[in-house]
Amino acid sequence: MGPRLCKFLFVLVPLLALHASAQAAYVEVETKTALRGVWVHHDIDATDLRVDVVFVAGEADASGPEGIAHYLEHLMYWHADRTDQKLVHGRSGNAWVNQYVTVYLGTVPRSHQFSARQTSEIGKLLSFAHRLLTVPDLNETFMKRERDIVAREYDLRVVENPDRRSWDANFKRLAGDNPLGRNVVGTRESIASLSLEQAEAFHRKHYSPANMYLFISGAVNRNTARKLVEVEFGDVEPGKRNDQAWRRAAMASPINTTVTMADRYVEAQAINHMRLTDWTSGDRLTDIY
Repeated sequence: MGPRLCKFLFVLVPLLALHASAQAAYVEVETKTALRGVWVHHDIDATDLRVDVVFVAGEADASGPEGIAHYLEHLMYWHADRTDQKLVHGRSGNAWVNQYVTVYLGTVPRSHQFSARQTSEIGKLLSFAHRLLTVPDLNETFMKRERDIVAREYDLRVVENPDRRSWDANFKRLAGDNPLGRNVVGTRESIASLSLEQAEAFHRKHYSPANMYLFISGAVNRNTARKLVEVEFGDVEPGKRNDQAWRRAAMASPINTTVTMADRYVEAQAINHMRLTDWTSGDRLTDIY
């Protein structure tokens, strides 16, 4: 048996693209909700109001064809981006997934002073977050065609990227049977086999308040943010908390491993050096990611 896999020194998991000073300013806020956690960064100089949703569920928590968490992320962004059956205007957003977590983010520009309008805009972002807990109700044909978008993303991110192919192949060799070896994007074959039933099953199992963190930042104080969160999520049941079974799984490779592979797409050798260490960093906010 190899060492238990925890956190990697060779990967820096993005903290929602926030720089260190902003991360340090987040403060956990207690709310009367079933959410796993709510963090607020009150920044009176911020030019945007921002809400990030982090589900403690990624590709490592999936089963079946690789890429199901990523496919669901695509579907859920389109599904949640509607309030009263209309697209949420006047804001920007994005989403991403890795082996550990799935993240959705949205921003709206702030006014010169915090106002009722801005409270409404934050409410829209929180409504977006709430809709992530509901089963996608998009047109079935549209949802199936979204697999083609994922396939094109695979072509761009993997097929045309020798470094990414090297990384994926080496990582699978190191991970062995550990779920963290699953490919987040998937393969052409796995993407083609993804089904709506599989996506909905992953949603039912992992997209619950008990697995959901909210990060709110901008010119909104903690008390106001808490009240808005309680209005939106106060009556939502917690659901089941994800125990992330992959954390207890063993890695097949030694602590320090150097692997060499030949990329069949190019005549070159690729070497990756990988090191494993304990998961806990000593900082709870960092550990969420």
